[in-house]
Amino acid sequence: MRTFSTVKQLSMNSLLDKAETFTKNNLRFFMIIVMVSALGLRLYFAFQATFPGHSDSSFYYAVAESLVKGDGLQINYIWHYLYKPRIITHAANDYWMPLTSIIMSISMRFLGINILAALLPSILAGIALSVTTYFLSKYYFDSEFVAYGSACLVLFIPNLFTYSLLTESTIFYSFFINICMYSMLKGRENPRFFPTSAIFAAFAYLTRQDGVLLVPILLSFICFSKNERKINYLLLTILIYVLCLLPFFAYCYKSIGTLLTNGASFIIS
Repeated sequence: MRTFSTVKQLSMNSLLDKAETFTKNNLRFFMIIVMVSALGLRLYFAFQATFPGHSDSSFYYAVAESLVKGDGLQINYIWHYLYKPRIITHAANDYWMPLTSIIMSISMRFLGINILAALLPSILAGIALSVTTYFLSKYYFDSEFVAYGSACLVLFIPNLFTYSLLTESTIFYSFFINICMYSMLKGRENPRFFPTSAIFAAFAYLTRQDGVLLVPILLSFICFSKNERKINYLLLTILIYVLCLLPFFAYCYKSIGTLLTNGASFIIS
């Protein structure tokens, strides 16, 4: 009887494993279809765009265009009066951050100065956001259905869908924060993830000024971790974060005479 029960149990386990594998494969296939559909829909709208828009979207595009032309991080019009430039063409990032324009300029350098080339990084970041959402969901829920469902839904959230079709910072910011937060969570199990989190915290800050708020969260994660070498990782994380920002600090000091932009100074104060 014991032998029969053992064989029966093994058969059941085998069937459950096969069913789980079948479900995972189906979910993965479904996810691929959804991602391709989301990409196709974004490209459909992107091909119809003729102008980046006004305000922030136009600013990021103009700075990216300046980078491609070899003029550096500068803007050829005055769009705010928080800082008084001596001439109309002046350093661009005295308020908004530079990374969004830098990312767009890479695509525009290869594909030409046009709105479609500028939008491609935003579109790809919007698609990649679903991948980071999958891993975050898997960390909290031991369910493939929840993880794949979350990854699919984030592709069509109205705000994120819209921002993935704008020459704006929000979609990149969301992507960097997702990786940063996931690395923080993994760092509690393996502290080697904390430096990775520092890098993407720096990228988030270089995308939007309020990214600086990730720093106290990251440092708190390290301080409350159970790792015996937490002090070493705390210092290493701070060092990596600062090193990632050194070029921007140098740019700010050279162009506006301070280490931080007016926007970042406002947030910290």
